[in-house]
Amino acid sequence: MPTVLLHLRALPLLLGALLLSGCDIGEWELSSHAPFEKTVALDPMGAFALENVNGNVTVEPWDRSSVQIEGEKSASNERTLEEIRIEVSGEGDRVQVKTRMPRRGFFSGGSGKVDYHIRLPVQARLELQTVNGGIDTGGMQGRIRASTVNGSIKVTDAGGEVNLTTVNGNIEARYSKLPGEARHGFTTVNGSVTLWLPDVVDAEFDARAVNGSINTDFPLEVSGKPGNSSLKGRIGEGRSSFRIKTVNGGVKVLKKEMKVVKSSGGAGKRPSV
Repeated sequence: MPTVLLHLRALPLLLGALLLSGCDIGEWELSSHAPFEKTVALDPMGAFALENVNGNVTVEPWDRSSVQIEGEKSASNERTLEEIRIEVSGEGDRVQVKTRMPRRGFFSGGSGKVDYHIRLPVQARLELQTVNGGIDTGGMQGRIRASTVNGSIKVTDAGGEVNLTTVNGNIEARYSKLPGEARHGFTTVNGSVTLWLPDVVDAEFDARAVNGSINTDFPLEVSGKPGNSSLKGRIGEGRSSFRIKTVNGGVKVLKKEMKVVKSSGGAGKRPSV
């Protein structure tokens, strides 16, 4: 009897883990779809915030003083599809999007997601959140803050401060230029972190890989033993800072045009990027 009770008490934890993993949102189940589109005025350096639950988020710049919000709602049935709501508020200096998913019990049926494609001014400041899904931005020059739980985050051609966080996924960030003073942060638990930086850098670095190695092109000290590595150092005056951490994965801090890699496991080579 005690064993049975123990298993019953553990059941809610198991169900919760299944929900968080997003395993009930298989693409083959989502047979109902509906598009969403709205354009709202947004200042050239305004803030845009998006909160999602299930689904990917893609962001790119355009040359208009507005934000175009395109979404693809998908669900396992028409009833669930109708209950997925996308709320857009604000205009001018700040626009916010919130995704409202139907609240139901685990056994009541129904699952869904929203995939977003956003276009907005190149200098706009981003605050992006999702739970089960990836985030991808390209060409944005303003501040970027993005987080997810189950998914990877990719940022290309960034020109502002970048802070990215995930739990189960990789992080990649490629900078076209670095701002004069900024605090950059990259954190994952199960995944790797890879940064591509311009040749000229003025920053302090502090990186840690609990179960992984660290590679860098820059004149920074890499220490530790295989499976537990750290990187610290300053280039120039250290006006900006980079804080990087992963638990199960490696860290790479690379120059975009360099070929030689200094590694905690020995020197190596890589193709130019």
